[in-house]
Parts: sequence; structure tokens; C-alpha cells
Amino acid sequence: MAFEDSCYTRFRFYQSMPKHVACGILIACEDEFERLKERFTLELEPRVKGKPQFLSFQFKDADANGQTAIVRFFKSMGPNDARHATNQLLDRYQPRLVVSLGVSGAIADHMCLG
Repeated sequence: MAFEDSCYTRFRFYQSMPKHVACGILIACEDEFERLKERFTLELEPRVKGKPQFLSFQFKDADANGQTAIVRFFKSMGPNDARHATNQLLDRYQPRLVVSLGVSGAIADHMCLG
């Protein structure tokens, strides 16, 4: 195996390893995604061939430490789609916290369930 092939193989291996992050956010609806984009500067994560696109943003935790949140906007509803998107998020990033955004409609200052 040539040196370049060996380096590329190692790069692909490390690129596919889970990246641990503070928070993963799942979003199914366009309205919630648009509201999130209004509040945070989202950046595209590096794309892995054959895998879904993820976005990220930086925030500070309660101790003022920089943290990363990963966003998975999957544009569909239903338990199977949500389960699949959740598994993709967990496999790639292993977040310490997962949030399903938009359970009661859009992000709003007066949200409530029921």
C-alpha cells in the first residue's frame, strides 16, 4: 500500500469516529429550524460521504466553557424518521444531551404542552 493510500485510509477512519459534543438537537419542521437559525450562527459540519448533513454552533455552558451543539434537521415527521435521525446523531457525535426541538409547534416565548 502506498504511503498516500495509508494516510487516506487513516484519515477516513478518524473522520468516521464519533466526535463527542455537549448537545445534539433534532428538528423535524422548517418553522423550528428557521427560528433556531435566527438565534444561532449555524455552520456546516464536514460531510461524510453517504451520511446526512449536520450543522453546529458554539455556546458557553454555566461555567463559561466553550461547547458545541450539533443540529440534525431531517425535514420529516413520524417516529421512524425521528428514530433514524436520532441514531445517526448518536452514532456520529455521542452528545451528552439530546433535545427534540418543536414538540409543541414552533419555538415561541409562550410555549406550553396540553
